[in-house]
Amino acid sequence: MNPPLLIIASLVFALVVIYPLSRICKRAGLPWWPALVVFVPIIGPPITAYLLAASRWPALHCRTRCSMARRWTPSKMGPSRPSE
Repeated sequence: MNPPLLIIASLVFALVVIYPLSRICKRAGLPWWPALVVFVPIIGPPITAYLLAASRWPALHCRTRCSMARRWTPSKMGPSRPSE
């Protein structure tokens, strides 16, 4: 391959990889920069996978906590005081 074609192919590949990974990070509530770690040769993809797998996802935690709060209502739990 000639160098200009290789550069263009690399840029297209970068856009195809960075955009979905940055969206995953955004939806998880993480910063977008872990998507850039993919471009570190050999060890980039495993590092990115580890960062996504091992870190806490603030968006998921909030979604779980908020859904638990919505499910719980005093009327479903019964009276809080004994009736007189």
